[in-house]
Amino acid sequence: MGTDPRPPLNGRKLDSSDVLFTWQRWSQASSLRGDLVNSLNPDGPVLSVTAPDKDTVVLNLAFPSALLMDYLTDGFYIWVMPKESDGGFNPASEAHGAGPYYMQDFLEGVHYKMVRNPNYYEQPLPYIDEQTWYIIPEAAAQIAQFEAKNLDLQHGLYTVGGGLKQEDVVDTMKRHPELLLFQVPIMDVAATLKLGYHAPSPFEDVRVRQALSMLHDRDALAEFFTSKSKLEASGLPVKAIWASHISAMFPESGDPSDASSFGENAKYFAYNPAEARKLLEAAGRVGLEIVYHVNGADTTYVQNGELLAGHVNDTKLVNARVQVEDLNAYITPKISRGRGDFEGIGYSGVAFKYTAESFIYANFHPSAGTTNLKDNALFPGLVDMATKVARELDDAKRKDIVKKFVQDAAREMPTVPVGSSSERYALTWPWLAQAGVLRPWPGDTMGARNVLYSRYWIDQELAKRYGKS
Repeated sequence: MGTDPRPPLNGRKLDSSDVLFTWQRWSQASSLRGDLVNSLNPDGPVLSVTAPDKDTVVLNLAFPSALLMDYLTDGFYIWVMPKESDGGFNPASEAHGAGPYYMQDFLEGVHYKMVRNPNYYEQPLPYIDEQTWYIIPEAAAQIAQFEAKNLDLQHGLYTVGGGLKQEDVVDTMKRHPELLLFQVPIMDVAATLKLGYHAPSPFEDVRVRQALSMLHDRDALAEFFTSKSKLEASGLPVKAIWASHISAMFPESGDPSDASSFGENAKYFAYNPAEARKLLEAAGRVGLEIVYHVNGADTTYVQNGELLAGHVNDTKLVNARVQVEDLNAYITPKISRGRGDFEGIGYSGVAFKYTAESFIYANFHPSAGTTNLKDNALFPGLVDMATKVARELDDAKRKDIVKKFVQDAAREMPTVPVGSSSERYALTWPWLAQAGVLRPWPGDTMGARNVLYSRYWIDQELAKRYGKS
């Protein structure tokens, strides 16, 4: 795997010493290292890593792991760093590696300029010599730049708050019928409330967790999150799927709105304020004060957090209050990687994964770096399944564990999924070949960009025909 041609790598090939360097650094410093390192977590599979020669890396395992490859290939997890990153360059401001592109220029708040790596291992890829990623926080400005043909692709455009709304696609298509419309599969984790279990916590009582879930009208929220009505009015079909405790990107998620297929515990996803009142009364928690800790670095989380808090406040059964938090000072250490040891509710991102099995382990095993549970005291059955699913090598048995986990989690409500997901519509100008054909895969938008964008190419004849300068 040839690296980029600039110093200090000078086009050399990555080898096992880079992998070993990465592992040693990651296993000593990463807050996620407990997921894999056996000395920190008996359910972590890796005892040691060695490199007997420049082309070979050996992982010595404590036991066979069904999830190890998911973790090692996760684009948000372990990045193989060249050993020169230890003093040879500053990885906080420079990017060097063996990917299809290397970063030639980064102007904070303006753009990233990516240039083709001539030493990329998968020749003749990438097809496009240079890509520029513009940093345009406001949705209206993004749309204006796209319509002005300064941007080639609408899929991948995002606001600081996480994405252009689907109705923007409809409106833009009406103004520019020459655009190509395509669908992108579900690749996200729908809105999920993380519960704080810092003792004493009201959420230690399953009745409170179930009541909180039943205070959410998921049909109404599905409209908000997917723009279903507007899209269907424009002739674009939408299948909105309620989130279970694993993302709807995985078929094993099931559909909590369908009791006939999801099971009897689907009732805890149904909007039922009357039953929620009974549960809160039995728990002595009517009028419960709840703080929603919301990611302040992301305007959509703030807006959605306010909507969700107002949604349950309308029932007059709880009093939810949004508190905007700093991403680095609070959200990451307390909500995302704090193992549920906080007070109130956390509303921010949820760990992405390739498979339903690794999603369960990452979010519901107490030793995982992104877990929602500080220990197994409240949820021994769920933790046991999260442990077993990581070690079960029989595909059919592993799928059975996932199915039971999803149905049992609906009753236990260790977190409260409230959002919905659907395949999203996206737009591209006709000259960006392959953009509407190649589809990303669930769970790893970083890897998808790496693979897909290296396979796009510019049709110069179409670019000229449609006035691309």
